Amino acid sequence: MAINKEYKVNEGNFIGHQEPQALGSAQAKIFAKGAITKGMVLESTGTDWEVQAASDGSTKVVGIAAFDAADGEPVTLDTEGFVKLSASNAAIAAGDRVVAAGNGYVKKMPALTISASPTKAEIDAALAAVLGKCGIVIAGCSANGNPYVKWSI
Repeated sequence: MAINKEYKVNEGNFIGHQEPQALGSAQAKIFAKGAITKGMVLESTGTDWEVQAASDGSTKVVGIAAFDAADGEPVTLDTEGFVKLSASNAAIAAGDRVVAAGNGYVKKMPALTISASPTKAEIDAALAAVLGKCGIVIAGCSANGNPYVKWSI
């Protein structure tokens, strides 16, 4: 199973490059920790200006890689739009919400279950699930397929 490298946005246009916008006139770049493939879901590593392939269920997702990048190279990422992504090994249907599935993939967001008298652990787990939501599926796919997602973090 390979990450979809030809993902497109909106009317089928390929993703373009946009210069870093952070810090106003003092441009900053975001760098890769580990190899990154175009189309991967990315998360913050916890180090300033550094991203990596998102882990399973990550609540630190920051966007999608617009281009390939080797370890230590600058990364361009997209933070919203209509995109074609790569799903993990389970089907995803239109209307499902998606979260990071690890290694740059997405999966259907797990159902939230909270008891009538929730414990702190239940509340924390539900909050983490909601914080990890990355988008809503517009066109679903079978396992290992490519869902089209309204991406927004």
